[in-house]
Amino acid sequence: MAEDRSASVQRFGLPSERIGLWGWLGLYLSGIVLLVLLFAHLILVHYISPQPITFKNTLLALQSPLVRIIDVGLLLFAVFHGMLGLRKIILDLEWMKKKGARYLAWFLMAGGAALLYWGFLIFRRLIP
Repeated sequence: MAEDRSASVQRFGLPSERIGLWGWLGLYLSGIVLLVLLFAHLILVHYISPQPITFKNTLLALQSPLVRIIDVGLLLFAVFHGMLGLRKIILDLEWMKKKGARYLAWFLMAGGAALLYWGFLIFRRLIP
């Protein structure tokens, strides 16, 4: 007697409104990468060369290519992780219909791109 277990599983939202496998993997993997980059930043900037946190010392720390890579990585993964997390929260709360989920994805991509552009502008001005 084979029992149908799929009937006992409750799924919320329409398939187009769910974050899906790639969304979950993206969210969790970007979270892991963020933690690694955060600890690398803390160790490199605050423990290896412990100096008072001033604007001048921040500019000096940004002269190192490794610190630049870590900080740009933090920016990239923080925006990606934040946009995916915001999308998941909004879709889990079921605040919009099927058509709205598509517009939400485009809106969050545009917002993420704007945040990345703004962050890169700030890095560009700080790094000579």
